[in-house]
Amino acid sequence: GQEHIYLHAQRDWKQIVKHDQTINVGHERHDRVEANSYSEFGAEEHRTVKGARLTEVKMSDHLTVGGTRHIKATDGLLAEAGQEVHIKAGNKLVIEAGLEITIKVGGTFIKLDASGVKMIEPQPAGCPGNGSGAAPLLPGVVTLVDADEPGDLLTPAQTQTMKRKPFCARCEQVAEGG
Repeated sequence: GQEHIYLHAQRDWKQIVKHDQTINVGHERHDRVEANSYSEFGAEEHRTVKGARLTEVKMSDHLTVGGTRHIKATDGLLAEAGQEVHIKAGNKLVIEAGLEITIKVGGTFIKLDASGVKMIEPQPAGCPGNGSGAAPLLPGVVTLVDADEPGDLLTPAQTQTMKRKPFCARCEQVAEGG
């Protein structure tokens, strides 16, 4: 049969696990935090996504790495900025391509390929190399938690016992008109 467990904390909910915690979700998982979210890991964080990863940041995105950052894409690494791209290296910058490098500004471009270096002014003849351009996909929508009210978990007798009042099933029947 179908099971549904509903937990509701009117204010705060704190959990402390003094050793390991394992969560296995058999289908989808949706998390929604209405304010800020903070995570701190005392050691490494490992994450594997077997499908596409879609992330949208609606304001600024900041990343500080204390060591080396490695990014490797099997097919393409595409980036686009609305106003500026600034790359700075303390000692050395290497840009390497197997076939061609193109630097394009307006209609003018510099093209480096096997035939040499070409600087082309705007004219119908020359053709700069074109890339794919960035076209990121947006993530899906987070499903909200049901606003269901929890059902009655206790029988009337159990509720009365917890209130420390006596309970009589026949008296309850009479009180309800039966």
